[in-house]
Amino acid sequence: MSKKIFWIASYPKSGNTLIRAILASLFFTKDGIFSFEILKKILLFENFQRLNFIKKENIQDYKKLSDLKILSKYWLKMQSKENLGLRDGEFCFLKTHSAQLTYFDNYFTDIKHTLGFIYIIRDPRDVLISYTHHSMNSLDESIFHITNNTGGMYMQNHGYYFMFQIYFLNMKILSRKRKKLFIE
Repeated sequence: MSKKIFWIASYPKSGNTLIRAILASLFFTKDGIFSFEILKKILLFENFQRLNFIKKENIQDYKKLSDLKILSKYWLKMQSKENLGLRDGEFCFLKTHSAQLTYFDNYFTDIKHTLGFIYIIRDPRDVLISYTHHSMNSLDESIFHITNNTGGMYMQNHGYYFMFQIYFLNMKILSRKRKKLFIE
């Protein structure tokens, strides 16, 4: 089985950790009781350790991984079962703050690797308040950061994030193509 990834995707501060806690309790415990230790079973996709194979393939690219055009060339290779540490027949949940998109003709993921998506959308007003507290910025700074990022993307802690509008549009496109469940 080549399909092996359930993506848990969201804009930062949208509830990704809560969903991971619920899923980890259901899938990785016998009793369904949550502990922070089991949260480690659902990893962040945008992890620099996952990029070490690029050193062997192309050292020049490895030195320029902060350039999304270069990093995007390796998105699908990052999803190989070898890179994820999976055996045949195993699947995993992966957290991401990226969106299901194409960048310089490089797909973030594809049907060959993906079992499904859990796409979390939170009211942008709530995201803004949570993000303001998390970043310790003023409300005005947070509004500017979330809505006016040039180019629509930015890098933070080795992960790429896209403006909220891109997440919302992506969710609308995906919702037309797939079965969905909305929980308010």
